Amino acid sequence: MSDAGRRADVLRALLGGRENLAATFSGPLLAVLRGFLRKSGKSIDRYRGGEGAVLHAAGTNDAGYEGYLTFEGVKAFGSRSTDEAVAADIDRLTGSGLLTRGIIVNCEQCGRVAFISLGRAGQDNTCPRCGAANPLTSARWHQPVSGPPWYFDLHPVARDLLRDHGEVPLQLAEYLRSRSRLYTDAAELELCNSAGSPIAEIDLPAYADGQVVIAEAKSSSTLGNKPVIAVQKKATAANLVQADQLIFATSESAWEAASLAAIRTAVRAQPWTGGRGPAVRIITGLGTETCQDRRMGLADGALSDW
Repeated sequence: MSDAGRRADVLRALLGGRENLAATFSGPLLAVLRGFLRKSGKSIDRYRGGEGAVLHAAGTNDAGYEGYLTFEGVKAFGSRSTDEAVAADIDRLTGSGLLTRGIIVNCEQCGRVAFISLGRAGQDNTCPRCGAANPLTSARWHQPVSGPPWYFDLHPVARDLLRDHGEVPLQLAEYLRSRSRLYTDAAELELCNSAGSPIAEIDLPAYADGQVVIAEAKSSSTLGNKPVIAVQKKATAANLVQADQLIFATSESAWEAASLAAIRTAVRAQPWTGGRGPAVRIITGLGTETCQDRRMGLADGALSDW
């Protein structure tokens, strides 16, 4: 597995399978999960209605920031219309370990504000920055006086996956599953030669209705600064596993012209075993209502409905 594949596999184990993983990271809850991400340190910039708090990243250093949502935050970022539905989502995600319930308190000695999970919270809490023991008093949580409100933390592996746009292959997996009678897939793989040197990464290896699928899934409209080389690697991988479909998918509304031209050039130039290569499938707008799924004609580069 690649690093991205390892992260996805950790989350697969938490959520009970690839199908549940793809559904969670491509459905209505994706907006909620993205709501935990934050680059700057001001809570008011991210959570104007008090739906969450931005703190220094967990641990003892002060680099980076992470968001923590309240119940109202989970409701605000999501699409559930009732508190009962939001509570059901939270129960499922905390039950799996994807979310953790806890409180946010400050340290009497160093002033560090930190999230303390429910499992670790007690009458005395240890500051993750300086190690001081802090009695759980109203001075530590400020408001409301009646007691500290619940906050929710997102699993660090899920934070890493979302920061690297690792949800896009999962959105593609959910899309392909919804259009297949028989479907299975795996986490992102790194294809290596016999010496262990990497040949190509496969964002989504899948088997759909009797066909082997190799897919590249991006959050951008480009295949990078050297698109022909990027496609050559995917084509080599597709040839080695005798793929029936080679997919290039993006969450953007369209691929740039240079990337489409590179796909056609590199696939045509690939020496395919048996003389025939896979069908080339171009998917755009993943995760949107305007998703398009088309076949590329290698003779002229024309796109037609899949």
